Amino acid sequence: GYITVGTASNDQLQIDQILPYIDSIWVESDNDDSSMAKYQDTVSIKFRAQEGLRMPYVIMAEDTAIYKDEDDRIWTFEKEMDSSDAQGIIGFYFTLMDSAGNTSAAPYTQTTDGSRVLYDYTVPFISYINEGSFEEDLNYVATADTLRLVIDGADLLSGLSGFKFCIGTPDTTTIDWTFIDWTFTNGLVDTLVHELTTGSDSILQNNSKYFTRAIAIDRAGNESEEFFDSTGFWVDLEKPTPGYIKDGFDEDYELDWTFDSTSLSVHWNGFKDTISQGVIGSYELSVSVIDEDTVEVLDWFTVDTLANSATITGLALERNVKYFVALRAVDMAGNKSDTAQTDGIQFDNQPARIDTVMPSLNSYLNVSSSQEIKFKFNKKLFSYKFSLDNIGVDTIPYTDVLMNGDSTVSITLDTTLLTADTLYFKFDGVTSENLMVMDETITLYSMLWGDLDSNRVLDVADVVRFNTRWPDIDLAPVEHEPPHYAPNLDGEANLRDLSIFSRMWNWYYKTYIPTMLMTSGNNVDVSATYSGGQLRIQLPENTSAGQIIFTDLNYDVINVSGASSSAQHFVLVNEDSLIGVKAYTFATLGETLDSVFVIDMVLDTETDYNQGIQVRFHDQEGKEILAGTALLKIIPVPARYALGQNYPNPFNPTTTIRFELPEYAHTRIAIYDLLGREIILLENRPFNAGYHQVVWQGRDTYGNAIPSGMYFYRMEANGFSSTRKMVFLK
Repeated sequence: GYITVGTASNDQLQIDQILPYIDSIWVESDNDDSSMAKYQDTVSIKFRAQEGLRMPYVIMAEDTAIYKDEDDRIWTFEKEMDSSDAQGIIGFYFTLMDSAGNTSAAPYTQTTDGSRVLYDYTVPFISYINEGSFEEDLNYVATADTLRLVIDGADLLSGLSGFKFCIGTPDTTTIDWTFIDWTFTNGLVDTLVHELTTGSDSILQNNSKYFTRAIAIDRAGNESEEFFDSTGFWVDLEKPTPGYIKDGFDEDYELDWTFDSTSLSVHWNGFKDTISQGVIGSYELSVSVIDEDTVEVLDWFTVDTLANSATITGLALERNVKYFVALRAVDMAGNKSDTAQTDGIQFDNQPARIDTVMPSLNSYLNVSSSQEIKFKFNKKLFSYKFSLDNIGVDTIPYTDVLMNGDSTVSITLDTTLLTADTLYFKFDGVTSENLMVMDETITLYSMLWGDLDSNRVLDVADVVRFNTRWPDIDLAPVEHEPPHYAPNLDGEANLRDLSIFSRMWNWYYKTYIPTMLMTSGNNVDVSATYSGGQLRIQLPENTSAGQIIFTDLNYDVINVSGASSSAQHFVLVNEDSLIGVKAYTFATLGETLDSVFVIDMVLDTETDYNQGIQVRFHDQEGKEILAGTALLKIIPVPARYALGQNYPNPFNPTTTIRFELPEYAHTRIAIYDLLGREIILLENRPFNAGYHQVVWQGRDTYGNAIPSGMYFYRMEANGFSSTRKMVFLK
């Protein structure tokens, strides 16, 4: 029950029911990249509390973190990473307790600023190094002042930070890496060499080999093993030496022509390289036309490295255009040689042809001496075969020579030709340089003797020339028979020349008189009269020579025969009875012919007869006066006066009385009874020469019918008279 009263205490009791609170949490490492950590790097976790705390317990990377310090309520815990720690994002875990013993509501596992540290102790790797190019690893480079590299690699966790590399050259025992010391890069190097070197040399040396070493570095600072590119690269600054290129595939024969418009074939040799182990990397071709300007037909393109020939396809070549193929060699470093070029080729898919023949095809070959005939082709020939045939008396010996400088074949005849020889110059298997083949036969003729206008036919024009040139003409003497004469001329004009011309003319018309010799022309007017068995054709004024051709003769009605000829006039008569053609060709030997051309003729008809003829008439100078087709109306004329028997006889009531007059005459025809009395006068007027008739109707002068009985009819003309009987029956 005792009560003791003590003294008051100065101590205070603070009541704290608020949970501890942290306003900032962050992590970092002592790596160059504070967000990365590698093996043995120290990783720190820091947080700032709002009040005093009891000593926290911090787990980092599933291990207890070590307390480092606490300054102004910023707590720091650390952990040194080792190989037993799992790679990846480093996690942490801790809870807090303040001085009053309040604990945080939940453990802390996330930073407040998003910071984190990635732990990576695996080294990266290098996949390859491309030296000299970004696309491929070159063994040869063509530049000495620029270094181009591609280094490729990877890191499976933190990723690559970059690479470091160095360049060196080998000596006899080791490799000197002092040329370009270790240099950091992101993997692509395209830099001037002098910006990388530390020595006296500022460029790579020609004909030297260099090697590259490289190390990959990841973001955590782990370094790969050193990667060594054992192939290295050579510096080659020298272009290849050029060779030659030729059209076609034949080494000994260069084509100048091609028959394929879509392709060109070429071959080459002699291109060399001194550094790239003598190896040419590739060849480039182009096709162009060189005129006043160079026109690219096909731009540069690359062909197979191993080939020494190529066929360029896909072209569209044109005729008469020369195409040039250019070639340049490219060595392993990409250096290009100077360009070599073909001497040109033309597209031609046509065989050779004969352009000209000398002497001309329109002229005769010489019959007075041996002769050379030249056949000029339109292009050079590779080969040919030749033979010569003669449609004549003799086989002609010859010598043939190819003069390819002007694409000409010369044929020399080793003997003199006869007249009317027909020579077949046969070219077989003529192969031009484009390898196209042709065959052709050229026909040439020696002179057709008497063909004075050299048109290869004997016709009226030759007679006209003979007539015009007389006596300045020489056709004789000759040897042999027509048509193949051997002339041995005497320089004189006489009947022997006329005889030779006539013989040649008659041979020719006997052989060739078919209608090919006749040419119809315009219709012309030609008049003629017939009497006394002669047809007298009226000639145009000043006619000196000409030709009259009877066509479609009806031999049952008309028969034309000869015409007169003399020393000063000659007539050539030719006939083909199978086709009913007869030709009269005449000349006056320089004089003017009579105005009438007379032909003996028998006409077996009493009615007018139409006969077709073709005519050509010329004057003394050979000028054509008249030419064309005419239709002669020939009026038959009897040879004597005659009175024919009436028909029918006896008659009722009509009969016809025929009478003939050989000349123009006043003619009287009357009817008489038995007592001599004139019953009726039928005709009493002039008549032309010819065959005539009159019809009596059986009535008298007054129109009365006559009685049956016998009657007389009488004709009187130019002192001629004749009486005949007739009977009228009812």
